[in-house]
Amino acid sequence: MAGVKGPVVVVPERWQPTPAPSVVVGVEAQTATSALEFASERVGQRGGDLVLVRAWEPPTSVSPIGRVYLARDAPRWEHEGQLELDAAIRRVSRELPDLRVRAELRQGRPAAVLQRSGEAAALIVIGRRHRSAVAGSLFGSVGEHLVHDGRVPVCVVPQQLDRPSADL
Repeated sequence: MAGVKGPVVVVPERWQPTPAPSVVVGVEAQTATSALEFASERVGQRGGDLVLVRAWEPPTSVSPIGRVYLARDAPRWEHEGQLELDAAIRRVSRELPDLRVRAELRQGRPAAVLQRSGEAAALIVIGRRHRSAVAGSLFGSVGEHLVHDGRVPVCVVPQQLDRPSADL
């Protein structure tokens, strides 16, 4: 998907449409602008809820005994996740005040959190960072996990290069 310029939707082979018109969108500062716009348009066309999901986890380092992080840092990472989620809520509420919006802040790996939040959704929308295929394979990709392991359609929306994503 690295060379694709527009949104890509992948529908699981055994997927059955759901009557729930909700759309789940992953909120992450670097990719949220394009993903929010795409998801908001879909909900606006179909009706339903827009569910903003921000997964967070403290950064870890690998040691001989496993993954390590300082527990005292967890509140800081949760707070930063909440700030990003709040910014996304403000943006959607300002641009589409009649849209029904719910927000979820969850600790955990982003792919797993989005998969759980989107189990009953019509669509999961995430943004795509502009990283190389090599970096994606080394560090993992939320989109790749959702596409391979998901049970609902997933839309991967590339960042728009002509807009800064920091204005979330």
